[in-house]
Amino acid sequence: MNWVTKRIWPRLSTKSVSVAIAIELDIGLMTQESQGALDAGSVGVLKGPLLAQCEITEACNQSCYYCYNHWRPSRSGQALSPELATDIVNKIADLNIVAIALTGGEPLLCKSTVDAAISTALARNLLVSLNTNASLLDRKMIEQYIAHRVYFLVSLPSSEPHTFKRITGSDFFPLIIENIRTIAHSGGMITINMVVNDLNVHEIEDTAHFALGLGVTCFRATPVSPPQHLLRSQNVWGLSIENYEAYFMAMNSLRRHSTIRVGTLGTIPFCMIPDWCQDIPSLYLGCTAGRGIVTVGTSGDIRPCSQADFSVGNILRQSSNDILNALTPWQSREYLPNRCRECAEATRCNGGCRMFAAHANGDMKACDPRMTDPVATEIHLGGTTNDSHSGKFGGECISAKPHVRWRREAHGYWSVFSGDYYDILNESGMKLFRYFFVDGHVLPNEIPPRLGQFVGYFLSRGYLTEPQKSEDDL
Repeated sequence: MNWVTKRIWPRLSTKSVSVAIAIELDIGLMTQESQGALDAGSVGVLKGPLLAQCEITEACNQSCYYCYNHWRPSRSGQALSPELATDIVNKIADLNIVAIALTGGEPLLCKSTVDAAISTALARNLLVSLNTNASLLDRKMIEQYIAHRVYFLVSLPSSEPHTFKRITGSDFFPLIIENIRTIAHSGGMITINMVVNDLNVHEIEDTAHFALGLGVTCFRATPVSPPQHLLRSQNVWGLSIENYEAYFMAMNSLRRHSTIRVGTLGTIPFCMIPDWCQDIPSLYLGCTAGRGIVTVGTSGDIRPCSQADFSVGNILRQSSNDILNALTPWQSREYLPNRCRECAEATRCNGGCRMFAAHANGDMKACDPRMTDPVATEIHLGGTTNDSHSGKFGGECISAKPHVRWRREAHGYWSVFSGDYYDILNESGMKLFRYFFVDGHVLPNEIPPRLGQFVGYFLSRGYLTEPQKSEDDL
């Protein structure tokens, strides 16, 4: 997709500009570095990672069998002090990163460290998310974090208490549910993430509807990608290839029949996703390891992603330039499998999950075991036009959500980041995004059909506030 800027008239009314842009503007969107005219083998347009996952502690008060932490078999319980967390967050900000996710282990086992990290991140204008199982929250903490615009990512493997306990080994289900409800009803930004495996795959829809009933509007169902030590086990609930069909059917059903916004936080090879899921853009999450994201451990070691069992440097001992240089192989797609290089979606999918491939086959350049055949033509993604301007929505304005971040990148492009996903825009796409959704607001019926898919895509990816659907649309 190589769209070109033509003209924009900033002094006209929003509605007039909408019509004018539809006629005179070709919008630019390169989903996760689809390079367009750029060479697919180049380093790419991102100047560095957008998100850093900061591991506060290795300890956890649950025992989820599929935990991706590579150090889990020999967990030492190592944790950051508030002072060290402050240093690491400042170093992360020095990398021009726009967002930080506080994770673990269970980060709230070290609340003073979490609070220090949040304070420092906010002072450096970073978007902050808290990846937690929500068992240690209370109303006062929830109100405190909401006031600081912290984005909650809460793990909920099932809406069935029996399944929940079987997976997590804990009895926290009632407490977690009450805390999720409190966050949602208090106006907090919250996403529920369900790690999907053979044990709970048939509970996806029930869990999503359950979350919606608690007031949650964003639901992620992420296929399990277990670390190497679990792949060797004979008694592990993975997600079988056969059950991926049930997974896709559940996600498609939710997309069509529920108001909850669905997607995944894990990489699925694009060639594996059925054609009839192409109007769920949030399923198409290419591998962003070392490019869009990095993980910083409790010793300051930097890994390409949380599942990686090796480091590429140390944020406390190395300069920003040294760290970015160490990530060059990931930026340049050095680990893209040879078979994937002929795929039309190679620069977006990036060969599926590189660590899944490495753990299963012992080689990061191996094919993701879930891969089928290379895609012959580019997949055209986007929410349906009904998502944006069909008239089935109410009269509420659409605008950018307050936690959305953007950054100028190389070659005249921009990145936009929603907390869950990032996308690449050319100059004209960014002008459109900012004019309508940042500098002003637009009503759904003011969006012309030509821009409907563009807006529908951004609604589905979580960048924009969502107008309410009428009962006739459900």
